[in-house]
Amino acid sequence: MKAELNRSIRVRQGGGGGWGGEALLAASLIGLLPGSLGAQIVEGRLVDRDRGFPRTATYVVLIDPDGREVARTQTDAAGGFVLRATTSGAHRLRAEQIGFEFAESAVIMLDSGKTLAHEFEVSREPVLLSAIDIPNPSSCVANPDQHVSVLTAWREVRKTLSAVRWTASYRSYRYQTLMYERDIAPDTDRIRREQTSIVSDLQATFFAAGDPLQLAAAGYALELDDGSISYFAPDPVALLHPSFLDTHCFSLTRDSARAAVGVRFAPLPTRTLADISGTMWLDQETARLLEIDYRYTNDPSGAEHEDVGGSITFTPLHEADWMLREWRLRLPMVGASIDSVTGRRALFGFTELGGSVTQVTDMDGTAVFTDESVAVLSGTIFDSTRAMPLSGAVVALAGTEHWATTDDRGEFFFAEAIEGDYNLVFGHPRLDSLGFLSPPTVVAFRRGQQSSIRLAVPSLPAIISKRCNGGMESAQRRVLLGIVRDAETKQPAPGVLVSVSWHPIPLNLQEIFDVDDLRASAVTDSVGMYALCGIPLRRRIMVHAAAGTRMSDFVSVVFHDGGVVIDNADLYALDRPVARLDLNLIAPEQRNTELAGVVTDAESGAPLVGALVQVGATAFAIRTDSTGAFRFRGVPPGPHRLAVRHLGYRQLRHDVGVVEGFPMLLPPATLRMQPLGDEVVVLDPIVVEAERMTREMVGFAERQRTGIGSFLTRLEFERWNPTVATDVLRRMRGMRVRPNQRYGFAGDTRRWLIESRRDIGARITRVIPSNGTERSATTLGGGSNAIMITECPVLLFVDGAYVGDSRVTDVDNLVTLMNLTAVEVYTSSQVPARFNLPGATCGVAVFWTR
Repeated sequence: MKAELNRSIRVRQGGGGGWGGEALLAASLIGLLPGSLGAQIVEGRLVDRDRGFPRTATYVVLIDPDGREVARTQTDAAGGFVLRATTSGAHRLRAEQIGFEFAESAVIMLDSGKTLAHEFEVSREPVLLSAIDIPNPSSCVANPDQHVSVLTAWREVRKTLSAVRWTASYRSYRYQTLMYERDIAPDTDRIRREQTSIVSDLQATFFAAGDPLQLAAAGYALELDDGSISYFAPDPVALLHPSFLDTHCFSLTRDSARAAVGVRFAPLPTRTLADISGTMWLDQETARLLEIDYRYTNDPSGAEHEDVGGSITFTPLHEADWMLREWRLRLPMVGASIDSVTGRRALFGFTELGGSVTQVTDMDGTAVFTDESVAVLSGTIFDSTRAMPLSGAVVALAGTEHWATTDDRGEFFFAEAIEGDYNLVFGHPRLDSLGFLSPPTVVAFRRGQQSSIRLAVPSLPAIISKRCNGGMESAQRRVLLGIVRDAETKQPAPGVLVSVSWHPIPLNLQEIFDVDDLRASAVTDSVGMYALCGIPLRRRIMVHAAAGTRMSDFVSVVFHDGGVVIDNADLYALDRPVARLDLNLIAPEQRNTELAGVVTDAESGAPLVGALVQVGATAFAIRTDSTGAFRFRGVPPGPHRLAVRHLGYRQLRHDVGVVEGFPMLLPPATLRMQPLGDEVVVLDPIVVEAERMTREMVGFAERQRTGIGSFLTRLEFERWNPTVATDVLRRMRGMRVRPNQRYGFAGDTRRWLIESRRDIGARITRVIPSNGTERSATTLGGGSNAIMITECPVLLFVDGAYVGDSRVTDVDNLVTLMNLTAVEVYTSSQVPARFNLPGATCGVAVFWTR
């Protein structure tokens, strides 16, 4: 199954560790700033009719003749208020306080250019949500005014949403917000990867739904031309807009366990666009809005999963000020193909974006709100290989930036402001040398709760048994293991062949007997680790790793009873039958080595043209030129056995030693080949045609079968008659190719820009506000006065080797269409381990050539 992951929101990565540092969703709740809207001014005082006291911290709203809100303000300590209107004529005043019935004044007349003084008397009557009638089942009404109970609850929802919007518009607080982006497994709800950041600003950095009229007309989820989907979340602006009432119906429900009344909302039955349905939960005693949870209907992704949606929670600040405290948006990552049985697309996981306000201060720096709730996890690790606690181990929540260290008693401790199910792993230098990788243990973090866990390292025989598929048949055998990395990127290299060879006879007899070497090999796993089991004692073994022309040095290893000697160094004592040897893959052009010589006929001394010279167990092979000469550059240092072949001659073998920085020029007449004479049997020529299938290309086929990523082969893209490599990328889901407006400027040779399509209503941008101070952000719907510059470069690979990113590399100059065999493309967290370098969150494009 070919599948293109429909990612939901483009997130700019940069800065610190983990997945790359900061991830923001820019565009918070932006209301209309108050100002001088005209000369019609209402000044007054709000008074409690029963007691005569001024009503403080109460919203006073000016309503026009059509029932629309014209202006809003909050009463001061004396109950005073000032409202400005843009129109004259008949208006009303409304007093709003959460948990109390609102009151309206008699009609007041506003005259242009005049100020009206008005004392507004109101009664304080509580709203009793616990006593309202909720039919069972409750019918969904198209207008809250049609049902008195629905209208009562909806008015309280509207009060809180209006207060949130008004508080945000005045920017009288500074908010510290914890933001996160998560990759979540679809079946276990386990967090596979998480990136967090702390943002401090004059407004809580959350989200904006965009234009409410556009949401009503186009829906809350849009399928784009490239197959990706843009999702939008509801904010107070959208929920308060008349278009939301026009496109949804409402009903009531009750949750006795949480003592809450819910206002349910759902799209009208005639509405077929992607939309949202959910519940707005109110505390039935105080009438405060607690939470809004919602899910997507008519989801164009085809996932239709109950977890696809989000939630928003609210909290009061100072007096009548309110804010969004937490928000969460969970979106699907689905494949392109549809299951023939269920009719749904394969679900690979979820992307979850969210945040919570951790602290709010007023403009004087005084704390108004602080969230000190954390999740606590304590634990211990016991090392069974030494029968003692494991101290100095690093314990981490996989895919996140959270980690701790065990003390002398093997104990560790987490206290984090996080919530969810995580994979806990641990590591230690001693365990690395044994090749032990701790299996992930699922731990649950719940804020305000404490939990504990006990972990253990298996015994040494158990570790060896697992690495060697059941153990070794003899105590006189040893294990060599390590990690293979790319020397340039320092990243682990999975799927690399690691080979060893040794003489089957003791070292002191090897010069007497000419016996072929014995060989063994292993392939590195997903984290680049290999294990070679059953290595004999007192034999010099040569170890190397190879991935095409990228090879490691040839390393000499000799195991003795008490330890190991590596590259003829001193004996390194071992208390276990395991030695660690890490290897680095180096490209030939990065080496300063040279091996050259001349192949001749042993009888005539004439040079042999076209003789095949191969360097031992490497990919280096060449034919001699017209003078019988050959020359290799970039051969890995170490001892090698040259194999020379030529039609009509006996095979020749010759041992050489290659040293970094010192050219190896074989003396004349060193490589003399003996003719076969009458033994030669000449066969008719046989022509074999085949398409090259490298080791890496086998991996291509395996990855294609997983259904993760987008794949094209030459047989497929040749039918389109492309002219350059970027023409192929245009047809691949997950990639966007657009003109480079800076082409030709400052040496920029890229005619086309390559970007990852990770749209869910947002763009990865570098935002430069009108004041000129640059900050990183991602905009979701809506607009601003900022300059937004897309900046999410795709990592580029050729034949499995990393060559740079699309920000600085011209793809059409990098790969010619004539040599292009296949292309594979990945977006964000679905990047396979071998291509998952820093920066891969913006996508990866892999080109295979012939």
